[in-house]
Amino acid sequence: MFQKLNKKAPQGFIPFSFPIVTNIHHNKKFTVRCAFQMASFGNMSLSNCELAEQQDIINRRQSLSSLLGFERWVELKQVHGANLAVNPDATDFACDSVLEADGACTFKENTALCIKTADCQPILITHKSEPFICALHVGWRGNAMEFIQSGIKSFCQAYNLKAVDLLAVRGPSLGPSNSEFVNFSMEWNKKFTPWYNSENKLMNLWQLTKDQLKDIGLKPENIYALDLCTYSLSPFGAFFSHRNKDKGRQVSLIWLESC
Repeated sequence: MFQKLNKKAPQGFIPFSFPIVTNIHHNKKFTVRCAFQMASFGNMSLSNCELAEQQDIINRRQSLSSLLGFERWVELKQVHGANLAVNPDATDFACDSVLEADGACTFKENTALCIKTADCQPILITHKSEPFICALHVGWRGNAMEFIQSGIKSFCQAYNLKAVDLLAVRGPSLGPSNSEFVNFSMEWNKKFTPWYNSENKLMNLWQLTKDQLKDIGLKPENIYALDLCTYSLSPFGAFFSHRNKDKGRQVSLIWLESC
């Protein structure tokens, strides 16, 4: 579901704005911004690129500040784990991050939380009235280890929030028509059987993520999604897809913009 697009996003980005976020906190105005990158903007990962490509990637990363309007970002060394970095320091656009985590949360203004993907799900989260944001990198392993629930629980504990007051959006990722798991019994717990079709070996990760968000306490009406399959759209140059053997990574970003 698309909602109230943010007109500030440049070409090569899909903008998103949560529709019901109150943007005044203690008489201070703020806006929650989200942007989902497309492949046309270029590879954003320094960890899996050719040496000759590094400077171009650094230039693209550094350009985000002026293009999107934030001052700094937090990049993670994503390891398909379940660690949430709370109030992390900003990382250098020109360096590969050494901050090992698959999620981050902050209250710092003009600091974008960055999730890199190429089929995994980027999940961006905010509070309906308080200036707190969170970003999660959820691959199928993240779903299997219930990182959505544990990550949001840690986010809420860090700032004394309630999950019922949160809003979340899932970005472009591997769609249910292409999420094949031929070794389901070895890779998943039996409790995930309801989301698995044993006949065609497909796992509905999109529905699983929505159900896990509801399980931790989010209201169904506060859960949004960009139902764009990275694998299906990769041949058209829309997104990078690991399953389609693309080496590039796109970024999804959320930040608090002071007004």
